[in-house]
Amino acid sequence: MAWVDLPSGVRIRYDERGPRGARPVVLAHGFSVSLEMWMPQTQALSQEYRLITWDARGHGGSSVPAEVDAYTMPL
Repeated sequence: MAWVDLPSGVRIRYDERGPRGARPVVLAHGFSVSLEMWMPQTQALSQEYRLITWDARGHGGSSVPAEVDAYTMPL
């Protein structure tokens, strides 16, 4: 797993698998779960696609900001 640090100080966890030159597919999880929800599909999809899964802020391995304003749609 890897992380990207946003200018706001929030750290987002992501996972990237599959051939670098392949067509990218990004999978986003729903409320109260994490990128691990995609593990059953990961092996099959990463054979043909560059598969990117990620944890939204406050979920899984991403940062959990304490301020409610850190969870707005624009952010």
